[in-house]
Amino acid sequence: LQGRIDAEYSHADRKVFVASGTSGGLALAMWSLINPGDEVIVFDPYFVMYEALVKVVGGTVVLVDTYPDFTIDLDRTADAITPRTRLLLVSHVVNITGQILPVRKIVDMAHARNVRVAVDGAHAFAHVDFRIPDVGADFYAASLHKWLGAPLGAGLLAAGLNWLAMVS
Repeated sequence: LQGRIDAEYSHADRKVFVASGTSGGLALAMWSLINPGDEVIVFDPYFVMYEALVKVVGGTVVLVDTYPDFTIDLDRTADAITPRTRLLLVSHVVNITGQILPVRKIVDMAHARNVRVAVDGAHAFAHVDFRIPDVGADFYAASLHKWLGAPLGAGLLAAGLNWLAMVS
């Protein structure tokens, strides 16, 4: 599978893991990165599973409000970052609103503050025209059954080689 992905997409800086859906990929990313008490920034509204995933790895959810118009305010997000912030978890396409978020801008802001980013691509992968490396996130998780017709529960986690070196 990795060879086919490398040949088709030329992601020399990425490795792909087969996961149990998007949530399984996000959990793998968080288990490798989050320590008890670490903060994970999440935009509200959010997918119901985010809070449980963060709690199971010992992290603390920090909500950044997007109401009333669901706009991501990068300044408000930057203000939510503290020395305990390890990860920003963002949906590429918000399941509640259908909004396609400006993930590259979010990633760039987070990286400038030394915060890793995990993107939930459950509703974007194979539906929105993009390339995973162009998003720039440290982790990109997606479900393969939603738009590709793969077996229910099939997912992937694309992770940068810097992450692989960190957990090896």
